[in-house]
Amino acid sequence: NAGESYSYGAELAIMYQKGCFALDASYGYAYAEFREYESGDYDYSGNVLPFAPRETMSVNLAYTLPSIRGFSDDLTLNVGWNGVGRIYWNEENSLSQAFYGLWSASLDWRKGIFGMSLWGKNLLDEQYNTFYFRSIGNDFFAQGKPLQFGVSVSVNLK
Repeated sequence: NAGESYSYGAELAIMYQKGCFALDASYGYAYAEFREYESGDYDYSGNVLPFAPRETMSVNLAYTLPSIRGFSDDLTLNVGWNGVGRIYWNEENSLSQAFYGLWSASLDWRKGIFGMSLWGKNLLDEQYNTFYFRSIGNDFFAQGKPLQFGVSVSVNLK
């Protein structure tokens, strides 16, 4: 409950598919500011609200190979990028996370009811924070996940 604030924003998303290629992209912009907020000796009026990213973006590209007889129903290569930022962590706007982007990729195989995905996330091992709080005079940041690789296996029983 922080006095008065105002916010505005917009989102735009596009999708395009032609043959074996698919592209989707999105962009979101949000701005939220304290219109009037005083707490004790501090006046936060005019400061940006914490924890709300200013921008979000994503771009994903997929290429699907048609059926490879005896091996797969389809094989898809996906490459994606997601961006988030700037995020202010406190009412004073003295702590913030700069805009950052994360690359990911996967190779997805499907044959009948079986599927497997070889994937990687945060491929450039970007250092970023996902949350902040202050307790007993100490600042604590939750760091984002580092470079990750994995294998996912699925069975679709319909």
